[in-house]
Amino acid sequence: FIRIYKTLDQYDAKQGDLSNWLMRLARNLIIDDYRHRQRNPQNTYAEDVEDHSFHLKAVGGSMQKEMERRELARQVQEGIDKLPSDLRTCVILRDIEELSYQEIVELLQIPEGTVKSRINRGRIELAKILRRMRVVNM
Repeated sequence: FIRIYKTLDQYDAKQGDLSNWLMRLARNLIIDDYRHRQRNPQNTYAEDVEDHSFHLKAVGGSMQKEMERRELARQVQEGIDKLPSDLRTCVILRDIEELSYQEIVELLQIPEGTVKSRINRGRIELAKILRRMRVVNM
C-alpha cells in the first residue's frame, strides 16, 4: 500500500483505468520480489515453500530431521527455479503465495483457462524435474 501511495502521482488516466494500473503495479512488485530473492539466495523461496504449500514439518524436532526438511525445501526451490518463467510465475502465485485463480487472472491479465493450464503444466513439469533430481520417487 505504501508503494501504491508513493507512486500514485505516476498514474495517468489516459493510459488506462486505475484497476489495471494497480494490477500491473502488484504484478511488478511480485516480479521484483522474485528477482530480489534470486540475487540474494539467503532470502529464498525455501522458507515460503516450508511455510505455505508444502508444510514440511520436522518430526520430533531432531536436528537431523530439521536438516532433511531444509534440504528438501532447497531442492524443491531449485526445481521451481528450473521451470519456464510463465509456468513458474503461475505455480508460485498459486502454490506458494496461495492466490486464487481469479486473483492470478487479474494480476497477470490472462484468461483463467490459461492460468489453470500453466499451473497444471508447471506442476507436471516440476514433478518431472524433481524425479530427475531424485528428490521424489514415482
